[in-house]
Amino acid sequence: MADADEGFGLAHTPLEPDSKDLPCDSKPESTLGAPSKSPSSPQAAFTQQGMEGIKVFLHERELWLKFHEVGTEMIITKAGRRMFPSYKVKVTGLNPKTKYILLMDIVPADDHRYKFADNKWSVTGKAEPAMPGRLYVHPDSPATGAHWMRQLVSFQKLKLTNNHLDPFGHIILNSMHKYQPRLHIVKADENNGFGSKNTAFCTHVFPETAFIAVTSYQNHKITQLKIENNPFAKGFRGSDDMELHRMSRMQSEMEWPAFTVSFSSLLVRPEPSEKTMVDKKERALINCTELKPRLG
Repeated sequence: MADADEGFGLAHTPLEPDSKDLPCDSKPESTLGAPSKSPSSPQAAFTQQGMEGIKVFLHERELWLKFHEVGTEMIITKAGRRMFPSYKVKVTGLNPKTKYILLMDIVPADDHRYKFADNKWSVTGKAEPAMPGRLYVHPDSPATGAHWMRQLVSFQKLKLTNNHLDPFGHIILNSMHKYQPRLHIVKADENNGFGSKNTAFCTHVFPETAFIAVTSYQNHKITQLKIENNPFAKGFRGSDDMELHRMSRMQSEMEWPAFTVSFSSLLVRPEPSEKTMVDKKERALINCTELKPRLG
């Protein structure tokens, strides 16, 4: 994991597709919950010379669209929570022998804070200051173009957190803020890295993957969609809407709390002596004798 500002200027890459770099049939939707008209072709926000011809296709796009039309929500926790739907893509057009690094970041989609009321999302104020951007580097990086094009590229291990002091490299987000995931394909340098300012890369954005970060699901329709489509939530199927909404809140709160173990708790405590045990029994008998008259 790395900070977005440390690499090659990814934090300053524009969100809007640039028709000069790669033609796109539509621009990202400005609001969640609006029907998406984006085409099935990949969306490119930025392409550098030498990276032309690379195409990225979003896996399970129809599922993403179902969520997008309602208003996608992603749970964030202190421990970190994986995204659902999972971000998976099919990549074509890479040089089979050239090594590439694939990575993601998640950037603010706007400068607003949101609230969910009257069964809809609305702007409630100005966004909180964004945390320094982090990059999630795919664990297979660097790898040849042949490797990346051979199968789906999955970012399902990426986790979202609201812990501003997170030490595990999870993506740090603010609750009730809207975000846009971005995929970056970077041509690895001679050191198999991407620290050079001259590193060639391209950025791909799928507007239908935008979401609002929440600590518990706000819209019961999202709860229903998650349970219907997430194999890890199959135990919740068949419940009514209100029960599903209640269980989604419980599920989001059922995170193992962070804890520390003190050194003293690891010490072996001596077994109580026989005299100590006898004294305890005598005290118990005395207490019972004193209580009998009061209860009578």
